Amino acid sequence: MKSIKFFIIATIVAISVSAPFEKASAYTAELGGLTLEDLLDIPIKASSFTDEKPSESAALAHVITEETIRARGYTSLIDLLEDVPQIEIAHLAGTDTNNILTVQGINGNERIQIFIDGIRVTPVTGNFYALGRQFSLRNAKRVEIVMGPMSALYGSDAFTGVINIVTKTGKDLEKQNLSGSYGNYNTQNYSAVGGGKIQFLDNAAISITADSYHSDGPSMPKDHSSDFSWYNDEYQSGRMKTFTGETTVPFRSFNADENSLFTHVRLNMNNFELAWIKMTESHSSSLGMKPEYSLYVNDAIVKTNYETLSAKHVFSSENER
Repeated sequence: MKSIKFFIIATIVAISVSAPFEKASAYTAELGGLTLEDLLDIPIKASSFTDEKPSESAALAHVITEETIRARGYTSLIDLLEDVPQIEIAHLAGTDTNNILTVQGINGNERIQIFIDGIRVTPVTGNFYALGRQFSLRNAKRVEIVMGPMSALYGSDAFTGVINIVTKTGKDLEKQNLSGSYGNYNTQNYSAVGGGKIQFLDNAAISITADSYHSDGPSMPKDHSSDFSWYNDEYQSGRMKTFTGETTVPFRSFNADENSLFTHVRLNMNNFELAWIKMTESHSSSLGMKPEYSLYVNDAIVKTNYETLSAKHVFSSENER
């Protein structure tokens, strides 16, 4: 019997209506045991809003499974995109965007849309957005990437494609997870993933993901002394260039910190879903600029905050109305 499905999606800050990617059928086979044919048959919804095999899709599609994400150690979307063919990332290259994404030779972060469980989390206005480590994969079930113009489905700014991060619901979580790491340049990454069924609510489950990242970044004046000769020889004496000459500024030590924060709470109950996503990213605004025209201090940072609240209800009628 046919059914009619109604979806209601509300987003805070900017309200948009977007057709969701509902979760595809479960795929539990181990990655190591999959044949090439099996890999091409993992169902996705990103290319046409309906269950479709990548091998049958008219678009170039990639599906990265949970097993691959864990095996390769991807913790954020930018890690994963480094390994995707026809995608290139220019690191620390943009004043506003931090890293710059190029897809099939066309650059611009604003030209590709990013979704989490079918909910758009990049600006609905098509503005530039920072591509840092705020798109966490700590609770990812799979990542769907569809390349090529997708404007007919997603709007004019989906010029180079769409990315959908599908996460686990509370019912999918088998255990709680805490992780932390520390590395060069005082790089710290901590995350927590938890959830499960809610005992006092019938058929309800909740999942909670939190991920924080901080890095001091490389000491550019020390590691690239020739390129930062002005900083080492002149800026430390209080001199800085402007486009019309020179000026005097108080010297402050080099700082180019990068920070990000990701929080995702998802409640599922029967045919109803409520989700809250908050992402914060900050980086130095002097990245990609010549050192003699830049201030590498805490005051010269770009900070963006994205917050989304969404609600979805699926209703099926028996009389097709």
